[in-house]
Amino acid sequence: MKKKFLIVVPCFLFLIASYASSFRMGFLLVNIVCLGLNVVPKLPQMHKVRILGINRTPGIDDTPSNKSD
Repeated sequence: MKKKFLIVVPCFLFLIASYASSFRMGFLLVNIVCLGLNVVPKLPQMHKVRILGINRTPGIDDTPSNKSD
């Protein structure tokens, strides 16, 4: 239930913002980008995926080939 809520809220806000801006192309593109940045990380396929090393924990997230002896 919580994950559905976390996906529905940004979609609802996207619809409200798009309607408030009268679906003008510039604002619509900004809203779509923001929607994507908010929804994609919440997808199940992104579980434990770190983009560009953000939130990486040294020593814990290292693969055995990356650890120095």
